[in-house]
Amino acid sequence: GRGVRQGMYNTVGLMLSWMSNKSSPASSVASKAAILTLLGELSHSHGPAMVALCHDSIGLLTKSIRAPEIPLRITACTALASALNGSGGIPAAIQQEALKNVKHVIAERGAPPELRAVCVSCCVSLITYSEALWSSDMVEQVRGAPASFFPACTAPLAV
Repeated sequence: GRGVRQGMYNTVGLMLSWMSNKSSPASSVASKAAILTLLGELSHSHGPAMVALCHDSIGLLTKSIRAPEIPLRITACTALASALNGSGGIPAAIQQEALKNVKHVIAERGAPPELRAVCVSCCVSLITYSEALWSSDMVEQVRGAPASFFPACTAPLAV
């Protein structure tokens, strides 16, 4: 035959378990980044069909925003934005955790600009798919970022 066939639930569950297991086959940064990307894209494409796994994936992506490896953090932010777009909405607990992690990264000393930029770009999806979060509240909460990081937001509008 053509090998063993697994369902979507088994595949996503396996990927989630690999990310939390130290002795998994996904031990390199590149393999972990690939799994994060895969989870984000699967949640984006199939989120409504696998709500619980989508929320589990979003939870893992949210935690991965604060991983020690910068490439994983950048990948996690990009994948989180994609997963949120397929989620149809997220519970308040995940929303608050995501907001806390985004705020931490934006205000973090020494964080590379590309990490901050991708983290800020994730805010659009977070606002869109968080029921209890108003965009003005998010702007207030994320305000811990240095003003120089948002030059387009702080510059006067040209009329």
